[in-house]
Amino acid sequence: DGVLPWVEERLTELEAKTPVLFDETDGIDFEAVADTKPDVILAAYSGLTKKDYDTLSEIAPVVAYPDAAWATPWREIIRTN
Repeated sequence: DGVLPWVEERLTELEAKTPVLFDETDGIDFEAVADTKPDVILAAYSGLTKKDYDTLSEIAPVVAYPDAAWATPWREIIRTN
């Protein structure tokens, strides 16, 4: 499901739902993202383009990578997300 075991364990402890994850390999399915009615879209480790960011921002606030696509260090992802 794309969630690391330690994340899954913590979600279980918190009785929280696993977030919906999307694979952007073949592009972003914006309709599927919108269908989840997100409060926020977390994409600190992604390959979002400016166009993707703008489209997603019409759905919900977006937390994108700070500098370069697919280059955010994991510690910064944790702080950012």
